[in-house]
Amino acid sequence: MSATVIADTVMDADALSTALFILGPNKGIGLINSLEGVEGMILSKLSSASYSSGFRNLPGLSLQGLENDLSQQVATN
Repeated sequence: MSATVIADTVMDADALSTALFILGPNKGIGLINSLEGVEGMILSKLSSASYSSGFRNLPGLSLQGLENDLSQQVATN
């Protein structure tokens, strides 16, 4: 599992990414969505990705390569 959090400070991002690991995709993304100015993503061991409501709209971010890789992993498993 991998968790990525974008927040105003590194300390906030670190604490929240740890919380995502503990809470898991559903509750973790719910937490991130409840916070203003914070976005996040969780990649699970099952080759799936969960995103906060604004993560895909972050400026300068492209998820195309990641989503292609995830699709290929699911197809081969």
